[in-house]
Amino acid sequence: CKRVISNLSLRNVYIIGHSMGGMVGTILLDMIPDEITGLVNLEGNLVSQDCGESKNVAATSFEEFRDRGFDALKRKIHKSNTPSAGTREKWVGQIPAHAFYHTSRFIVAYSNSGELLPFFLQSPHRKLYIFGDENRFKRFIYEILNEYNRYLAQT
Repeated sequence: CKRVISNLSLRNVYIIGHSMGGMVGTILLDMIPDEITGLVNLEGNLVSQDCGESKNVAATSFEEFRDRGFDALKRKIHKSNTPSAGTREKWVGQIPAHAFYHTSRFIVAYSNSGELLPFFLQSPHRKLYIFGDENRFKRFIYEILNEYNRYLAQT
């Protein structure tokens, strides 16, 4: 992302990212602050408690995930009644098991680092954090961000 923004000489960039995209957007606030104007972070793993499925994946060995876990995850998505299930199923079906596994481990490790929430809160940029009703950690996130309530939106 940093290289694309730089190579295209973009300025006043607004980033909108969900999950890992929100996490990357948060990191970019710190990495290239002069190019970024604002961030909309949709459940972007600011804290480890918001890692969701990535945490489950990262808790297994790669062999276990490859041999059993990835197919189980695909079945879970297929059976889901959420509006985004069809899109998620399509995209997850195109991702190799090793890429999904290593990305999940990266998400969890970075969220566990404790760096993302301070990047988000201390950045002078315009920003908004959005979480949905089905986010099982919404109360935890809400309590953390409550004193900064101008950054919160719930769908």
